Amino acid sequence: MPVRFHRAILASYIREATYQGLDEAALAPYVTPWLGEDGQPGFYRQMVQFDRRYTDEIEPLYFRIRRPVLILWGAEDKWLPVSQGKRLHEIIPGSEFHQIPGAGHLVQEYAPDAVSAALISFFSRPGDPG
Repeated sequence: MPVRFHRAILASYIREATYQGLDEAALAPYVTPWLGEDGQPGFYRQMVQFDRRYTDEIEPLYFRIRRPVLILWGAEDKWLPVSQGKRLHEIIPGSEFHQIPGAGHLVQEYAPDAVSAALISFFSRPGDPG
């Protein structure tokens, strides 16, 4: 596939995950790894290999997690609905779930202050270093 077509498809695909859109500068770090001799075939290989069964087969083991887990989820996520984040929270013992308003799948792009605050709070707590 010609590079310009691949880039257009890729940009459209990634923009689909956004809530308020991304300008070219913000989009570049998400597109760049999937360009070039290795990136382009890697992107399509990843799409072909996606299969929910890989998640389903390990999901029954989540109850064994004994480390602190923080789940941050964009309230406007178009790829993975908030219900999936809440379900993940329910099956990981002691996990924390924070829904970030006004953010989509790329929550760090729309709510960097909320993400940073949640991470700082989470990692600043005393606990088992692991």
